[in-house]
Amino acid sequence: MSGKPQPLNGRFWERVKITDAGCWEWQGWKIPKGYGGINYLGKKVYVHRLAWILKRGEIPEGLHVLHRCDNPPCINPNHLFLGTNEDNIHDCMSKGRKVSADVRGEKNPRAILSAVDVLRIRRLYDQGWRHDQIAEAFCASIHVVRKAALRQSWRHIL
Repeated sequence: MSGKPQPLNGRFWERVKITDAGCWEWQGWKIPKGYGGINYLGKKVYVHRLAWILKRGEIPEGLHVLHRCDNPPCINPNHLFLGTNEDNIHDCMSKGRKVSADVRGEKNPRAILSAVDVLRIRRLYDQGWRHDQIAEAFCASIHVVRKAALRQSWRHIL
């Protein structure tokens, strides 16, 4: 062995698994949101961006590489497209992955509590109940209860 590093192209594509859905899923390092990463030229880079560059060429400044398949580890160039930050936000919202900032409280599809629950939580907290006791009573996490009780969430509820 000559001691030279393997060319990126070889190392890169060896870490890909093709799924039945046609996604090319990255099998290497992933960040918590599921996007793949790799060290390239001394920096950690997203592999879907690198796949775009290797197969399609440079990414114009200010553009993102977006997923048609909504599968973060996918690097199939046919599942990727370029778009602005605004395009990315619209894509997220249109696919139900991101909720508009003006959807508060029970209108938010991710809401765990109701407005009535929040008022009860705040009343119990004011009466001296601990966050863990309230969380158990409402089958919610301590984090959710604490934020509601301390008015860090559900601020629109008085």
